[in-house]
Amino acid sequence: MRIPEPSSSAKPISRNTFEIALDANRFKVTNGGSPHKGSLPEEKEDEMEDFIDFIRLVVRALGRKVFESVAGGRPESIIEDQIFRSKGKKASALVKLTDDGVVVLKGSRLAEELTRSAPKQVIRLREKYKDHIDSSFVLTKDIRFTSPSAAAGFVGGASLNGNDYWVTEDGVTLGQYLTDEHIVKEKV
Repeated sequence: MRIPEPSSSAKPISRNTFEIALDANRFKVTNGGSPHKGSLPEEKEDEMEDFIDFIRLVVRALGRKVFESVAGGRPESIIEDQIFRSKGKKASALVKLTDDGVVVLKGSRLAEELTRSAPKQVIRLREKYKDHIDSSFVLTKDIRFTSPSAAAGFVGGASLNGNDYWVTEDGVTLGQYLTDEHIVKEKV
């Protein structure tokens, strides 16, 4: 995504939206550098913040989550604060469910080697996010996946069932956790 360079009076808005999009980490922002900061009179700063809120609202209404953090969405389900950990021995990762997927959290350690039978999708994901994996195979940023199994495969370096791979501190698998019976117990 490329954010165009605005006129001088809109530069503070461009700069702020650029930084919000960059922090959200949903898209690769391809500008050569940051937009110029520009300046606004102090009395206009509140108007700028209101306008940015309006921009965020319109962009979200259009179905785009450009300005929403991959891990900071507001899940509307009962599991919003539940953290799951990886069950495998070769990796040590944490995930959080959001309203639009599964986020593998920054600081998670991935399996160093991919299995010989690792699916092409797992290989592609490791390649896609290689800039967010340090030399110790620890994530330097939160990464969102559309399914628990995609996240599990990425972390474990193999073909894995995410409903079995992710567990709570109590050892309850994600699949078990998501059953109606378990959610009813949690509500009581």
